[in-house]
Amino acid sequence: MTDMTRAENIKSIVAESTERIRSISSSLRRILTYTPLDNLILPKKTVSVSIEDGALSVAYCLRTFSKIYLKGINNFPFQSGKYPQPKDVTSSLELSLNEFGVSDPEITLGIPKAWIVLRASEFPSTIRENIAGVIAGEMDRLTPFSADEALFDFRVLREEGDRLTVVVMAVRASSVMPYINDLKESGYNVSRITASLSGLGALYQYTNQNADNIILEAGDNEYVGSLFVDGFLRKTLSGVLKPGDDESGLVAVSECLRVLSDTAGHEGISPEIVARFSKNRDALKGLLESRIESPVRTMEGIDKKLEFSGPADEIPYAATGCAVQSMWPDSQGYNLLKKGITEREKTPFVLSLILIIALVSTWIFYLAYPIKLEGKRLESISEQINLTRDEAREVEALKKEIDNIASEIVSLEKFKEEFPMRIDIVKELTNIIPDGSYLTKLRITAETVEIEGNAGSAIELLPKLDASGYFAKVEFTSPTIRDAKMNSDRFRIKIEINREFVEIERENMDIKIEKMKGTYSADDTEE
Repeated sequence: MTDMTRAENIKSIVAESTERIRSISSSLRRILTYTPLDNLILPKKTVSVSIEDGALSVAYCLRTFSKIYLKGINNFPFQSGKYPQPKDVTSSLELSLNEFGVSDPEITLGIPKAWIVLRASEFPSTIRENIAGVIAGEMDRLTPFSADEALFDFRVLREEGDRLTVVVMAVRASSVMPYINDLKESGYNVSRITASLSGLGALYQYTNQNADNIILEAGDNEYVGSLFVDGFLRKTLSGVLKPGDDESGLVAVSECLRVLSDTAGHEGISPEIVARFSKNRDALKGLLESRIESPVRTMEGIDKKLEFSGPADEIPYAATGCAVQSMWPDSQGYNLLKKGITEREKTPFVLSLILIIALVSTWIFYLAYPIKLEGKRLESISEQINLTRDEAREVEALKKEIDNIASEIVSLEKFKEEFPMRIDIVKELTNIIPDGSYLTKLRITAETVEIEGNAGSAIELLPKLDASGYFAKVEFTSPTIRDAKMNSDRFRIKIEINREFVEIERENMDIKIEKMKGTYSADDTEE
């Protein structure tokens, strides 16, 4: 391994460790600053307005305990080939709010695909600390308009080595601001601007828990294909559909799906294909489902997952998706009003301070009360100790004396068990082994004796050892080897100790010792 490779490995390990620490710190911070007003449980109501070609749709969603419900919808037709004007949007929204019976909701504005520009570009990873400023500075290169002329937002698609892949969504401000201003004059403040296509992706991700999708919309006159990677819009393709010509439409739609699938493959994902057809495109739907190799799903069943009580075929998916994207904390959708600036999560300092004070007070009481209680008990025990101090000292001295005597007894017993027997065995072996024979190794355990050495005739040792009262069983542990130079046999013998004989001998020795002690004591007394 070269120094360069080792340095790259160390750099990679440090980067992974840093990212892991950052993730743990973020999670810990969320836990420590958690408040009952957290977005996951705080009730929220959002009304979204989706501007479409020749139509306008409104959806009212309510979030309660992190679950989103679709509570009301409205669809307003307009002249085909034209977009509703600002006054049309304001009046339609006001009419819908009165019908829904909701006041002061958050307003989300969904804009059509034709208004947005979606670009993916690579940047050095060093821009991460000021990525919004860099994107704004590069806006005229990435889009047909400058940062001052645009409303935009971005998402980091991936980071590989020292490169960042960033997806930027932008819209010309002059196209959207008339709607924002007209709504504001009527008392409605728009909190989010997003693409209606982005709302579709959020809707399907929320209801099916799938973040990588290709969503195909086939209308009467055009089709739009959208690729979603990790929940946010990555790429779109669109084209014209000829009325009554489903074969050519199938070719165009299939090519659209192929291009988007190839893009997804380059990202290392296998997206799910979801298709939505207008009522006049049932034939195209059948052709696509029968000829395409990949399975195609529809957006059916969304009314049940959002617990909508109205007709499912009237649900405006774009407007509903924009509302879900605005209310769902895990959504990766764009908000073009931010201009790429991410708001810092506000820490509930007041509530946290109250909780900290309460926690510290409880902790102090928890510590102080047991200490005070134990202090009184300690005083009582100290008084008793003072009364019994002399007795305690005598007990301690007696205990030490007992421990010393016990230690001496153990030592004497150990000496009695081991050393006298070993000395006797060594003495017995010395008497048995004939002159001219010698031992090179002697090992004595509690049950056996192992000897190695040389003898003129090793076989003659067995009966002599076996005849001793100290030994119960004698055997060679390996074949004898004749040493021609020394004219002797090299042997290894294992001997079992006769415990009964040894015990008898030991008792006899103890008797002799006791007699000797008695004699010595008597003589000593006479003196």
